[in-house]
Amino acid sequence: MSVIIKELEILNFRSCKDTQVCLKNFTALIGYNNAGKSNILLAIKFLLEGLSVKSFNYYANANNCEEPIEVTALLTNIKDDLLNLLEEDHANKLRPFIQNEELKIKRRTFLDRNEKQKIVATLFDGKEWKSIPSGIEQSIIKIFPKFIHIEAMTDAHEDSTKNKSGTAISKLLELISLEIQENYQQDFITSLESVSNLLSHDGSNRIPALSKVDTGINEIINDFFPNISVKLHFPTPTIEDIFKSGTLKIFEDTHTERDFNNFGHGTQRSIQMALIRYLADLQQKNPSSRRSNTIICIDEPELYLHPTTIELVRDALMTLSNSGYQILFSTHSASLLSSEHAINALQIHKSPELGTQARKPISKIIESLNAKYPSHFYEV
Repeated sequence: MSVIIKELEILNFRSCKDTQVCLKNFTALIGYNNAGKSNILLAIKFLLEGLSVKSFNYYANANNCEEPIEVTALLTNIKDDLLNLLEEDHANKLRPFIQNEELKIKRRTFLDRNEKQKIVATLFDGKEWKSIPSGIEQSIIKIFPKFIHIEAMTDAHEDSTKNKSGTAISKLLELISLEIQENYQQDFITSLESVSNLLSHDGSNRIPALSKVDTGINEIINDFFPNISVKLHFPTPTIEDIFKSGTLKIFEDTHTERDFNNFGHGTQRSIQMALIRYLADLQQKNPSSRRSNTIICIDEPELYLHPTTIELVRDALMTLSNSGYQILFSTHSASLLSSEHAINALQIHKSPELGTQARKPISKIIESLNAKYPSHFYEV
């Protein structure tokens, strides 16, 4: 199984004053508008992606600026084969924090004495919270689930047309293309080596015009520093860099290219959900194929979709959850919940005193009743 978030605690983040959440492979967040469902998804994004101070504005997100924002998660299924992805020294430093294949991590952000925002992460060793050993925070991100957040439609145009890594579209395309990357890896390597030989400073077939520029610059530099010279160098992207920057070009009538925002919200949402369904189809046809350790969070997948299509999206999400992906979504549609998964749905509500709260799912209530009254439960 892939790494999943089993438990989540959110403090002082927007409407989440003190919110406890139990998650499964397939979890629906249900509740009225403005209850805080989307805030739970954004808190997960802050935890997993380690957003920079620049991209995570404390003042805009904190419930109480006198207290830090804290997001704590219990990650499960941390197995040895995952630790092999890390450098040996980093893996050894991380092992003391792993208890029964589980890892507890906290990311917090606060304002220091000079009103400057800081973001720090800590790990729990079973007794106390400790700072992440020096130099390994970026390394251990490799074992975290990849986070894909498909937001509300107000962000769809920007997300779908940005030609850079990090958008939901580019992350989905990267997952869809994993098999292509593997099957054509040697072809890609050969092609990229050819480009590198044309543009790098030591390329075997370097473009003469680059050497001409080198000479012109060095003639000027030698007037100041006779022993110094430079060479132009243009690094070639890796295969992973190229696929991470994938985007979509939208056409009408097979040949007319149109901007994404020229289409209605229904069309835009259908394209996003089509990628989800295609990813599920790939996984169903090739269950043993390589898959990424991924959590997919979606704000209201049913938006602008026909009721029949909503059920198809639900089936696709269920397929992905059965294939190792963790699926978490907010919804107002009963069509997105089968009887099989309704037992794990989380009802989200909000009060002025407590902020956003997540009621225990029916499955958790059943477990506690069974533990407390086993004989009565057997009779039931």
